[in-house]
Amino acid sequence: MRLTVTIRRTCAVCFAITLLEGCAFEDQESGTGLKGEAPLVRPDSPPDHDARGRIVHNPRNRGTRLQLDAHLLDPGLGVETYLEDLDGSWIPIGSGVTGSNGNFSLRVDSDDLGVVFYEGFSVAIASASTDEILLLGNIPTLFHRGYSFSRTDQLENRDRAFAPTGRGDVLVKYAEASLDGQLRIRVADVPAASTLDVFLENPESAILEKIATLLTDAGGFASLDIQTKTGRALPFGVADSSDLFGLAVEIRTLDATLRFSGFVPSPD
Repeated sequence: MRLTVTIRRTCAVCFAITLLEGCAFEDQESGTGLKGEAPLVRPDSPPDHDARGRIVHNPRNRGTRLQLDAHLLDPGLGVETYLEDLDGSWIPIGSGVTGSNGNFSLRVDSDDLGVVFYEGFSVAIASASTDEILLLGNIPTLFHRGYSFSRTDQLENRDRAFAPTGRGDVLVKYAEASLDGQLRIRVADVPAASTLDVFLENPESAILEKIATLLTDAGGFASLDIQTKTGRALPFGVADSSDLFGLAVEIRTLDATLRFSGFVPSPD
């Protein structure tokens, strides 16, 4: 398969002007966390050629970056890379020669082309001598990773007579896009072999309920670590760890004496 449309070799500015009309891209200095990835494939998929590649679409401070990675092309091959314009023509965005292993990589920032919006357009890697398309793909839509939060707050030692240097903390992690969450409650410098009950406020009833029993090791350390990515469920069957923000935490010995207290961290 060859490029059958007219290849404009001097019109990157025309492309930029065409594409900028009515388009806007959020300033990535705000750290929104975007990324997209898609394959580069042989257009005719010949069985005797296993060339392949990928397109990575990442945010930059004032635009985006395309990274094209090609693998298992012919070694020492001159290649041109092209970006499709709105009118179906192809604009050259870079060239090079494949390495001894047949690999080729190219990074292009939208700033360099004067382009703001890449998503949905095609890219091609072609032979520099014949214009035959070697690999072809579509630039992926940027995926918004969404809001995430991670913080550790200290627990207050409520009984210095029990553990003079005892300390504890609570960690919570939340990721909107994946709904991965973590709740970790731990203590240190507590008497060895202490049995401790961990209480957490039920978000529905506002009543403290026991969610775990810990046994400190020889060094006085114990930890409860619940991570949803390992398949464990969060306390009280909450949908995600954001439902735990701000809930009260208490650690008590078996005689119900309060030893540590605090709250699950909250972004508020």
